[in-house]
Formats: sequence, structure tokens, C-alpha cells
Amino acid sequence: NDRYSRVMTSLYGTKCRLLGWRDEFGEQIVEHANNKKIWQNLLDQFPHPYTSEDGRFWIELNRDPKLIGRNFAICVSNVSGESDATYHAVGGISLMTQEGAFRHIVKIGYWLGEAYWGRGIVPEALKMIVEYGFSKEFTELHGTSIERMEACIFDGNAQSEKVLLKNGFTLESLIKKAYLKNGEIRDGKMYVLFRN
Repeated sequence: NDRYSRVMTSLYGTKCRLLGWRDEFGEQIVEHANNKKIWQNLLDQFPHPYTSEDGRFWIELNRDPKLIGRNFAICVSNVSGESDATYHAVGGISLMTQEGAFRHIVKIGYWLGEAYWGRGIVPEALKMIVEYGFSKEFTELHGTSIERMEACIFDGNAQSEKVLLKNGFTLESLIKKAYLKNGEIRDGKMYVLFRN
């Protein structure tokens, strides 16, 4: 489909870049993703332990043209330079589109390697993905204007709450007994952001 060939696959910030998933990122993310502190705040689709095989599976999954422009690697560089080649993957962020009567909604998910926590990377990545999600480019890709963004987090994930609030999201609801994680029933919180 021609609309997928024009997809934006790079978003540029001052602390990070959001880049489309590339082969070399599969192995890079293993070192960051294989961390129980990250896993405990994500849904079970995110495996633990996180292996090289999981990294390869994720890269292969993201070859699907329908996922291009929706899933991004959060990338940083330890050297100065403009080339994307100097950037390596340390996390991920996604716009998960919905179908049918919910196609005007995207769900946002993200994670970042622990070594990069506290550097303002996720707030910037979220700001970029929100702007992109509400953009004309994303509307053309998805075929529908996004009017509502949702981010559901586990109750008690204070750092994610701060990031969401900093980016204009508001708490819409407490979702009681919403998740089964690590053998424990947990409450969730739904944060939302509207186009206007």
C-alpha cells in the first residue's frame, strides 16, 4: 500500500530520537529490556527474562508495514553527530491503533532502560509521539483522525504518572482489579489526552 511507503519513521528531540525498529536494535534492547524493574510495570506481552530471541521476534514483528510509523525505538547517542547510525536503542514507545467504533483512539505504551531513567528522555519521547499521533501524517497513515489518546498504567507507578501529567494527560479513571501481573491482581489507572 502506497500510504505505508510515505510513513514517518524518525522523530527528533534534543535528548533522544524515535527511530523505526532496525535489525541492530534487536540485540541492543536485550541489555535494557531484561530487567525485572521494567517488566513489573508492563503487560505480560513483554517477556521476562527478555532474551536475544525476544529481541529478534520484536524486530521481525515490526517489519509488518502496518506497524511502521506506530512502533518506535527510543534511541540515544553517546557521541555528538547528526547521523541516526550513531544512535542505539534503549527503550520503546508505541501508538496502538484501534478498530471499528474505537478507531479514533490510540493507546500509548512505553518503556526505557533503567540506566537512562531520570534524564528526561521519556517525557520528551512522549511529547514527540503525542504530537505525531495528532498530526496530519498520522491521520493519513491511519485513515482516521485521532481524537483520544489513552495510557493505562498500574496503580503505584508514580514515575509514569509524572510523565503523563507533564505531557497534559489527565486521570480519567481508576480501574479496579484490572490486571493480573506476577500472580497478583492489580488496579490500573487510565490517563487520557484529547485533541482539543
